[in-house]
Amino acid sequence: KFNSNKTKNQKDKPLTIGWTGTFTNFINLHLAIPAIKKLLCKFQVEFLIIADKDPEIEDLNYTFIKWNKETEIDDMMKMNIGIMPLLKTDVQLGKCGFKAIQYMSLGIPSVVTPFGVNTEVVRNGIDGFWADTDDEWFSTLEQLIVSNELRSKIGIDAQKKIIAHYSVKSTADSFISLFH
Repeated sequence: KFNSNKTKNQKDKPLTIGWTGTFTNFINLHLAIPAIKKLLCKFQVEFLIIADKDPEIEDLNYTFIKWNKETEIDDMMKMNIGIMPLLKTDVQLGKCGFKAIQYMSLGIPSVVTPFGVNTEVVRNGIDGFWADTDDEWFSTLEQLIVSNELRSKIGIDAQKKIIAHYSVKSTADSFISLFH
């Protein structure tokens, strides 16, 4: 449940990059792991995975939190940056951008693969970022890591977009019009 009173404070420490999803999406998560490994070596950052089971990624220092609907928002609020890597397949084309919408609703800037609806949910450089290659994942995440101001600006703009376009309040009139 979205609580508009929750907005990520980008000065919170430790600085944390995060991913949330189910074990069926670990194949997507692995796309960003090479860049995450390099970033963990270069910066004092943490990596958080929230999922229904531990992905057990070797040679990666990360924190795993088992997904729980009661603590989901508080767990996600541990993130400063949320990621949504996607394979470019027909199956992934059906994704609705939900991870990005979750991050953005909490003022957490998201970095997504520019594929499918992700290109509509996240406007590159405005309310989130796109990354497709290992180098793009690294440089985009690095840019967010080094700037509290950029994370704050992108996060606030992202949250405003979600409230305006994806919240219950923003879609109420469209929903009600279905019954007239």
